[in-house]
Amino acid sequence: MMFKSSIYDRLQQVRPAEPEAPVVKVRSDYRTDTLCLLDGVALTSAGAVAKGQLPSSAAAEISATLRGPDGYGLLVHEIALGQAGASPASGEQVARLDRRHQRLETLIQALIIDALLMLEALPEGAPFDIVLSAPIRHASLVEGFIARLRETVAATPFADALGSVTHRAVAEQDLHELLAAEASGGMPHVIWLSVDSLLFDSSVSELSRRGQLAYASRPSGLFPGEAVAALLFERLAPDSPAPLQGWQVPLAATLTHAARGSRELRRSPAPLMQLIERQWPVQAENDEHASTREPFEPMRLVIDSLGLPGRAVEAGTSLMNRWPGLDMIEDGTTLDSFCGWPGDAWLALALVLAIAELEDNDSALVVSLRDDTQTQVLALMPCAG
Repeated sequence: MMFKSSIYDRLQQVRPAEPEAPVVKVRSDYRTDTLCLLDGVALTSAGAVAKGQLPSSAAAEISATLRGPDGYGLLVHEIALGQAGASPASGEQVARLDRRHQRLETLIQALIIDALLMLEALPEGAPFDIVLSAPIRHASLVEGFIARLRETVAATPFADALGSVTHRAVAEQDLHELLAAEASGGMPHVIWLSVDSLLFDSSVSELSRRGQLAYASRPSGLFPGEAVAALLFERLAPDSPAPLQGWQVPLAATLTHAARGSRELRRSPAPLMQLIERQWPVQAENDEHASTREPFEPMRLVIDSLGLPGRAVEAGTSLMNRWPGLDMIEDGTTLDSFCGWPGDAWLALALVLAIAELEDNDSALVVSLRDDTQTQVLALMPCAG
């Protein structure tokens, strides 16, 4: 099980050196419309998540320091680092960071070795890039986070295979733009390391400003949480052979609409239903113009939030209407009830949760309903068809 043995014990278990892998040419012509997701690991308040490892949802606990607008202590989801076998990050540079940035560094260091061990499934010495997504508030601090990541990798057997390490903010671009190779080129494989913690006054204030904070006198909303997740992707070039494992992740489908709960929206089908019907229309058996593609049938479901007003009804009616056999409880996970709201780390964590109990030949669906005026769906389909 992850996080139980020491970092050094796990590194000693890395396979012995084999003949060097063929030199891989750095290239910049990777496809921008799809990625292949190979593996993922995460650390949450509910515990460690990995393929074949999905813990039960975690209960929120009253914060000793954070209070809601009503003056009562907030219910929050905090990762118990001691149970995860991790300890707070240390060092002179880390000591100079504020509390939130120290927490981000600690969460990164708690997961980075498990993230690197995903590379064991690749050919010996297969080169890779790292993309770090973290809410680092000042550009001057980014260099330190990247340097510490490089130092950690340098102390492992994967040091020689490391290509670029870059920081990219999740909010500024979609998944495929986020993980695209740099203009100068990139490696075929990339680890996406995404982290956030909302257990600080500034984050709580932002949730409250958006009207999405759950507190004692208004429990409908999001409970502050934190998470760190890492995913191993393969970038696909136009001449790449079809991957034999993993899940294809095409571009997300997004619908911008009137605010949820508005009079204008009440006169139309729910946004999620509109989006599903647009992406995966039900085709009549005698339709000569029907698509020849295999119908998309998700076996696993991850939804970002059902705790906000109206989301549970919208999700239930839309999903059951299109896929009656999909059970939102048995086949699904909702982030905000699983481990609280993980902020900018939500998408990376959602993808790890999507594949945690997903069979190799099955598909999954990630649904985002948190935004009042935008709905998004992201499909995962087996690469080996």
